Amino acid sequence: MIDPAYLVAGGGLLVAVTGGIVAFRKSGPESSQIMVNAAKDVVLIQKDAIDSLTKGLAEAHRKITELQTLEAQVAEMREELVAVRNENKTLRSENTKLRRRISHLEETNGS
Repeated sequence: MIDPAYLVAGGGLLVAVTGGIVAFRKSGPESSQIMVNAAKDVVLIQKDAIDSLTKGLAEAHRKITELQTLEAQVAEMREELVAVRNENKTLRSENTKLRRRISHLEETNGS
């Protein structure tokens, strides 16, 4: 998708070119005034385009920072998940051993 700021800047250039063409077709002091007015319009339009691009860049930086933070949190959670899975595996193994021992003790005491 085309950023509106680019469209605005392009429109400003179109205004400048059109103003230049009109100025060349007219003669006298009126032609220089047309050029000055067209140049002023282009500067204002370009300023708005730059402001829009600056805001877009700031928003992109904010999103990148947020994504980097989330990425770090996900990496930390993955490490914790691996640790929990390993602990769970160890506890299941110990549980199995204890159940066997209880079963063995019940068999020996029951006889």
